[in-house]
Amino acid sequence: MNGSTNYILTKMSEEDLSFKGALVEAQQLGFAESDPVLDIEGYDAVNKLTILTLHSFGLLQKPADFIFHGISSITSKDSIYANEKKLSVKLVAQAKRLTDGKLAAFVLPQFVSVNDDLYSVKNEFNALIMESAFADKQFFKGKGAGAFPTAAAVLSDISALRYDYKYEYRKLHNSNNINNLTYDYYLKVYVAADDINKIEENEFEWIEEWRIDHHYNIAIAVIHAQKLIKNNWWKSEGVSLILLDEPVIENIDHRLIRKKSFQLAGIS
Repeated sequence: MNGSTNYILTKMSEEDLSFKGALVEAQQLGFAESDPVLDIEGYDAVNKLTILTLHSFGLLQKPADFIFHGISSITSKDSIYANEKKLSVKLVAQAKRLTDGKLAAFVLPQFVSVNDDLYSVKNEFNALIMESAFADKQFFKGKGAGAFPTAAAVLSDISALRYDYKYEYRKLHNSNNINNLTYDYYLKVYVAADDINKIEENEFEWIEEWRIDHHYNIAIAVIHAQKLIKNNWWKSEGVSLILLDEPVIENIDHRLIRKKSFQLAGIS
């Protein structure tokens, strides 16, 4: 959804650049603004998600209603972890209709596997995957940052204004629309921190894996989406949260949670 962040993440993964080094290079090439906050903190992507959910589902929400975070907390160690697992990190905006008709929608860094179409989207390119009942899955890819793509977008808007063109949001007026935004689902996450005490262990439903090190501590776990809305510990300096591939879980077996908790309790 954002060419600037994709360029930075690609350079971190393929050239072992630090986040700051990759950002400076993106700025020098014109792929990132001199003040990059709107891109790297996820504001640009969540604004796009707001428009897309309105077009696709007739859901009218403010950007602040979505769970979102950018890539400024991603470290070189996160990139190394991804490469070890044959994954790549992307800033992904996702909207998914749940079985109850409600909508789970968020913008967060995410690990994608080699089998995912997004895996091969690199540098300043953007991509969109959409899936519908009759058209199945469709994949679109194109440049999202740089002088020419930006100029083309501006020229397109100017041309549209000349013809008094207005976008239509037909699904907004659908009286049968029941797609309410919900936080009642679970997410599979990777959380890394430079201090183990920054990871709020009690926030998770369960923890699949712990790696404890003096400078790099990670947890692979499941967390309820509501807790990401209510608490900001995962946005603290020195903490990075990245979704796992196919991260959404609608329901969980609480008996399984108890079993895993007992197993963890037995680890010394």
